Amino acid sequence: NIETNISMRTETDNSVAAFNIQKGATAIQLANLIDRVIQEAEAFKIQISARYVPRMDNTIADSQFRLETGRIYMINCQILTEALYQLQVCPSIDAFTNRRNRKCRRFCSLIVDLWAIKQDGLSSAWNREVPLIHPQIPLIQRSHNKISNEGCLAVFIHHCWNAQPWWVDLQSIKVNSIIFGQCKELLEAGSRMKKKRRHMPAGLLQISIVEGKKEKMFTKQYKNKRFQRKQAQKEQSVASIVSSVDIDEELVNIKKTGSKQEEI
Repeated sequence: NIETNISMRTETDNSVAAFNIQKGATAIQLANLIDRVIQEAEAFKIQISARYVPRMDNTIADSQFRLETGRIYMINCQILTEALYQLQVCPSIDAFTNRRNRKCRRFCSLIVDLWAIKQDGLSSAWNREVPLIHPQIPLIQRSHNKISNEGCLAVFIHHCWNAQPWWVDLQSIKVNSIIFGQCKELLEAGSRMKKKRRHMPAGLLQISIVEGKKEKMFTKQYKNKRFQRKQAQKEQSVASIVSSVDIDEELVNIKKTGSKQEEI
């Protein structure tokens, strides 16, 4: 008897790169899945081969080495101001940012910075603030846990990834939200991100008001007085949001002051 083998050939190109952004604990599960596929192929005598199709550019960046998991990008100031006006909320501090990307006068830096209130946003108390939270992808779940534990109200900027584990927790603490559009159209890449040729996270961008479990009374007040505070909150939101032009002017003034002191 002549044994016949089934041959299965896949052709791949660089137009779409796929990767599980959870990695870590799931890496073992992915390895086990690959081993099982190989075992099944050997049991059914299936020959698996792959061929790379050249001359195709990467257009969808789902790969971990191309996806920018750190927040080296920022949301457009006009989009954020419009969202805060519609949601009728005014953040008091930017929890995850740097001096150039910050959207509030007060901010917590990701690195050591004399301008920052604190270096680590997760180490500061949020229960006396209304933090603006736009964290890196690995810090999304930890941010949810901190909001729930401290019972604070926060403005949360995130991606509409309903397949992620943190999505269920987000729905349980969400008060209101607005979906503006695609991330690549609303987010602005920083100079470091452009230099590394990293890509924006895929999907829709959503801005939500979230509230922890300890202060549910604020939700009722927020809904009842929303219309009455419309104009006042608009002025506060505009005043508290820092544009890139303001930041550049501030940096220039500091440099001028420093040079004058050296001359004296």
